Amino acid sequence: MKIGFALISSNPVFDQVISIENKIHVRAGFLDYLGTHHNLPHTTIFQGNLSDETNYCAIAEKIAKKFTELFPSKTIDFGDVIYVPEGWYFWMCKKTKEFQELHDLTLKLVELNIVLEPSRFNRNIENIPSIQLEAIRRYGYRYAGEAFFPHITVGRTTNEDTVLLSELNSEFASIEKRAEISRITVYRMGNNGTHSETLYEIRL
Repeated sequence: MKIGFALISSNPVFDQVISIENKIHVRAGFLDYLGTHHNLPHTTIFQGNLSDETNYCAIAEKIAKKFTELFPSKTIDFGDVIYVPEGWYFWMCKKTKEFQELHDLTLKLVELNIVLEPSRFNRNIENIPSIQLEAIRRYGYRYAGEAFFPHITVGRTTNEDTVLLSELNSEFASIEKRAEISRITVYRMGNNGTHSETLYEIRL
């Protein structure tokens, strides 16, 4: 089963991200709309193909416990929107040692349940750094291990657009960069790794 574990920001940040994406969606040529119930804006801790026997509820509970220990304020910090080939626009989170520790715990909890898919390499890997290729080989997820790269995906297009990137950064400048996390979710992955369906959630 293709699932992920994610942090969900509280309002007003949650609604503001959706509002910005929806406003420029058509003009930007994004492939998937962000929404409040499907394709939630989220910060992935880990996502991948896990065995059907995976007790994702128990794993999520341990992630939530660790999060509250590492982040007593329940907040994370964001920065700029960046472009990542092929076609991704990410609102970047500040990668702290605490964030890496949370990710490392999650990897430890899921590692034995990961089902690797050779098809993960049936795509253009020319622009993928070697550290991310190694993460795909080992964990089936580009941003795992040392390659952990916390972010919210604003949208995906077919190519890079410097004007769009500038516009996104202008829009996101209006959002508070420190966001409170309201819940941790387990989600079913949709197209392009979207938060398609919430399978389990823990309110913080």
